[in-house]
Amino acid sequence: VYESGLTTSLEKNDMAVYESLKTKLRNSNVKDAEKIILHDPKLCGKTAEDKLAEIRKSMTVQKVEYHFIPALDDIAWSYNIRGNDVDYNPVVISFAMIGLEKAWLFIDDQKLDHQHHLYFNENNIEVQPYRNIQTFLNNLPEDKNVLVDPAICSAHLYTFISARIVEGTSIPKMLKAIKNKTEISNIRHVMAKDGAALAHTFFW
Repeated sequence: VYESGLTTSLEKNDMAVYESLKTKLRNSNVKDAEKIILHDPKLCGKTAEDKLAEIRKSMTVQKVEYHFIPALDDIAWSYNIRGNDVDYNPVVISFAMIGLEKAWLFIDDQKLDHQHHLYFNENNIEVQPYRNIQTFLNNLPEDKNVLVDPAICSAHLYTFISARIVEGTSIPKMLKAIKNKTEISNIRHVMAKDGAALAHTFFW
């Protein structure tokens, strides 16, 4: 429905859909593979296990068995990982799928070491090659529901999803908008440092 509606609208204006620019860019090598960084829960106030439990609670309420997460910042928040794949953004080029009992991360294995694999195993997160995402989406059970945020999912990947699609807002995007005590404290600390640096610049 999503693709056909978009295609129809474009055809009326003598345009056609081939492959989204976002997908093409993400499939290119943005940078040489750098190891990901595990974000310490002491800095964010919650473990990946805590966050996955919150996401699954919301999934249960929305009656979906899967939640597809293509947004890099949502993935970073959900799994407590950071990286240097994109300039000026501490994110990792990847895709994520969260199920009610298990989760998946699609990423270039060169960015992971033994410690990372142990971490993902402990959190029941299965690591798969980055380029497997289309095949994975195309093999989801047709009788299951998957939550997809159409505002952040490319039309190209949307067409590969074989499960019943439930459109809605990304759950991590909503959850991370509510800051916990640790995050609030760190924001205040950072703003104090930023203010001091700004004052120093004005004085200079």
